[in-house]
Amino acid sequence: LDQRRLAVQVRNWTEVTAIISQAIHELQRERGLSSGFLSTAGKRFSEPLAEQTAHTDAALLTLAQVLPLHEITIPGWSAGDFPTTTGTVRMRE
Repeated sequence: LDQRRLAVQVRNWTEVTAIISQAIHELQRERGLSSGFLSTAGKRFSEPLAEQTAHTDAALLTLAQVLPLHEITIPGWSAGDFPTTTGTVRMRE
């Protein structure tokens, strides 16, 4: 029984780790495009940044939805922080 529970925990943490890695990757891409957008005074990277923001929002929403399934919480952060109708993550505000 302990080995089975351990195997399930390893599987869960592997899943969570992959989702965290994807969220970090999307955040890094957004950071790079934001830097380019700001350094060109908004003349370049507007469309790619908007597209990337949507990818980042999706990755963070997935992360926020998966963490509670594995009883992982981050104080002050939940799936409710990611309104899907506006595409804006409150963390950016």
